[in-house]
Amino acid sequence: MALAFIAESMTSHFPRPLREALHGSAPNQALHYNCLYIYKEGRSIIIQPFEYVLIVKDDFSGLVRLIPAAGAYHLVVADALR
Repeated sequence: MALAFIAESMTSHFPRPLREALHGSAPNQALHYNCLYIYKEGRSIIIQPFEYVLIVKDDFSGLVRLIPAAGAYHLVVADALR
């Protein structure tokens, strides 16, 4: 009986208010960023010290910058936004 109640309550949908996504109306108003892990086993640290790529995208122009980084730190993002 309890499992039937849980299964029934999981299938019911609750409407949620959707708002328009944030978009920039000029360059550099809305930036999206994320870090991508690219390190593979066997790659020499001496030859390639970067394990991450910081991806920064301008929402208005669609310009994408790829910045190599040794780690996914907030300082990497701060330096990229300067």
